[in-house]
Amino acid sequence: MAAGDLRDAVAAILGSGPTAEDVGTPESIREIARIRSATVRVLEDDVASADEKTALIRRLFTTANAAALSSWAKQAIRHEIDWYFGREPRPHVPTAVSAARRLRRAGYKQCPTCLIDVMDEIQLRAFEEADRSWLAEEAAHDQAGTSDG
Repeated sequence: MAAGDLRDAVAAILGSGPTAEDVGTPESIREIARIRSATVRVLEDDVASADEKTALIRRLFTTANAAALSSWAKQAIRHEIDWYFGREPRPHVPTAVSAARRLRRAGYKQCPTCLIDVMDEIQLRAFEEADRSWLAEEAAHDQAGTSDG
């Protein structure tokens, strides 16, 4: 994805309207979710340069500054950055598998918030299997008393 495409994706995420699951959720909370989602989209993009990503993250901080719950919005960005760079566990969010299944049940082929294609059932099963393998490997390391860090 070119930098312009990533900028457009971020703008679309920030401008997206409420989904069926958002009924009853205050706009200020949905705003934080959109900012968090846009942050993840920027961090996980594998085409944009580090400078382009940094510029977009700075713009997200500017957006967060203007948010109704600005301190929470800025903290959401910081948490996603810390998680991405491995400095802390990911904040509590639904698993990718459960989120994808909910979106599929609702008839979505693309997430209305982050605009990424929703995994199909084959991808979901492969994702779950990889997760189980990783958890088993982590448990074996813990049992053996070894660590990777």
